Amino acid sequence: MDRVFPNIHGPTITDDDLEDARLTDYSIGKSVIYVGFAWSQAEEAYYAVRELAQKHNLGFFDVSADEGEILDPSVAANVEKTPWWKKLFRA
Repeated sequence: MDRVFPNIHGPTITDDDLEDARLTDYSIGKSVIYVGFAWSQAEEAYYAVRELAQKHNLGFFDVSADEGEILDPSVAANVEKTPWWKKLFRA
């Protein structure tokens, strides 16, 4: 991801690079990764991050959207594990 959206605080960033709209602010914690993109990159970044979250079975929250999508892999995993025939007999 850093190749497409370089870290604004990365060691190779120079003052001349600071005008690049692709520069991105990353904050990485024990249980969360927050990524701040320029508005001009929002749509492309949304699809890139959502795809990576699905690929790596991670949660995703689109905090900037009016009705921000929440992608919870644990919910998706539970739905997929339920056999089709059990769905027919739910109360």
